[in-house]
Amino acid sequence: MVALIRGVAPAQEVTLTLATLDPPPTPLNTQELHPWADRVNAQGKGVVQIVVRDGSEIANQQNIYESGDERCRPDRPRHQSFIGGKFPLTEVVALPFVVENGESASVAFWRLYKSGALDSEI
Repeated sequence: MVALIRGVAPAQEVTLTLATLDPPPTPLNTQELHPWADRVNAQGKGVVQIVVRDGSEIANQQNIYESGDERCRPDRPRHQSFIGGKFPLTEVVALPFVVENGESASVAFWRLYKSGALDSEI
């Protein structure tokens, strides 16, 4: 997933674009990401708006990682899980059977980040 921010002016609604990388009908999109964006849009009306773009419309597996390739956009966040072995410290939260759910993995990842244990990969 990739989030991009469009032009922001004071007291204006901020529009974020969320690129999912998956085809529109996948369960992650239909059951999780789109409903989440809809909730944020309803509760953040006038403050923040999320526009979801599925598939490779904005981002794809070749351009989400800034690797020096001219196709890679420097303003695009990197997604380390697509680059196996490149970020061994941060891959710890993606190991199978280590955590019970995404929330536990996110909390563990945040704690590792805040402790400085992942600084060599940032």
